[in-house]
Amino acid sequence: RQVREVVGEHSYDKIKPYIHQVLQGMTVSYEIELPDYYRHGKGGVLHTTLIPCDDIRNGYYGLSTDISEIKALQAQLEFEANHDPLTGLPNRRAFQQSLSYTAGDQEKAETDIALLFLDIDNFKVYNDTYGHEFGDLILKFFGHTLRDNLRSQDIVARLAGDEFTVLLSQLNNTENDVSRICVSLMNALHSIEHVAGVPVALSASIGVAIGRARQPLLPDTLMARADAAMYRAKQSGKGRYYLG
Repeated sequence: RQVREVVGEHSYDKIKPYIHQVLQGMTVSYEIELPDYYRHGKGGVLHTTLIPCDDIRNGYYGLSTDISEIKALQAQLEFEANHDPLTGLPNRRAFQQSLSYTAGDQEKAETDIALLFLDIDNFKVYNDTYGHEFGDLILKFFGHTLRDNLRSQDIVARLAGDEFTVLLSQLNNTENDVSRICVSLMNALHSIEHVAGVPVALSASIGVAIGRARQPLLPDTLMARADAAMYRAKQSGKGRYYLG
């Protein structure tokens, strides 16, 4: 009854198997999320160890530790390890993990995927003319524009510098879908006329590589193809996309 009152009825159902084990004479440990009304309405995480009494007929006793702050710190460190601190987007490490996972499943997939490699046109000019702080603002605007104009299942990442990648999944009418998405992104960038009061003309060179359904795919190969296609787009006049 006391345990039920502390963790709540729903959480109590989750720990009943542990209680059953300790009543069988086993020492058990578990973590359980506390209801929101604990810790000033923030909830939390409780680590508990249940130890049977020497005489099991006397039940068991437990030792609980509030590990909410430890869990919060772990979550923060994990986020920082996988996200770009400037734009808040996934970083190269996280993107490569996502790409490897998706590419590994492509041989069994029913739909295509596409990798977009984007490079901001004339970024060095903005950076050199207005300074690195303004360059950082350009990167933020660029990253947010990509994220705001893509589907929720698409993965947007900043690799390094002014290089960004997008992983498109669940493509059926692939070439048309990719073309529509690239044009939409370029139009969204063109619509940005000022950043921090400074007139800008944002554009990007976009290279595209497609991974076909039910075909084996190496993530490094797809990345190399998209990177090469991006350079073809830049060499052909910038502000455009190229399907490699």
